[in-house]
Amino acid sequence: MGSEDIRTRGDYVFEQLRERIIDGRLLPGERLLEREIAAELNVSRVPVRDALPRLAEAGLVTIAARRGAVISTVSITDAQELFDVRARLEPLAARRAAEAVAAGADATALRAALADEHGAEDSLHAGEAAARIHAEINALADHALLERMLRALEDRDRRLARVPTEVDPAPARGEHRRLVEAVLSGSAAAAEALALAHVELARGRSIAALEGRLGTPS
Repeated sequence: MGSEDIRTRGDYVFEQLRERIIDGRLLPGERLLEREIAAELNVSRVPVRDALPRLAEAGLVTIAARRGAVISTVSITDAQELFDVRARLEPLAARRAAEAVAAGADATALRAALADEHGAEDSLHAGEAAARIHAEINALADHALLERMLRALEDRDRRLARVPTEVDPAPARGEHRRLVEAVLSGSAAAAEALALAHVELARGRSIAALEGRLGTPS
């Protein structure tokens, strides 16, 4: 097996495990055994070994000397750090998106994403539409480095969104509506402020949900 083939198979293993961790099929604390993964995915153990450090780099697993690779827990600290970074990046994306719309950029996809969130009948489709809203704002911002940095947060954001919560989804939908309206109107300062407010309100909701499941940090 050549190095390129190992890498290709490693990519396959990485993507398979990544999706299973994010969607909850693999649970926090669960061990990833090379032999079992290789058999299930019909690959050798070599691409599995290639994939595991990449999952660790993405924050999805922890590799310990005696336990091997273990699915990482979403901690309150993890969530705080995620929102710290989002609070810096998303307001900039919203400002640039509004400026782009004011200059004539096509915002049809952003309008469609907002309409889909408004019309969603369950949390799964609402979550997908909400993710599209943020993705379309990032696309309108037209800043390659900023978009790459925001994409790097997606796995952590998706995992956090799967933490069970009884929080009413209506406030987040309202925040998205006001944010999108500001972007569509070309109001850069308002879009920036609303994006920051949305991140901080989402932080409060997510931390409260985590504290309810994990306990308040000491």
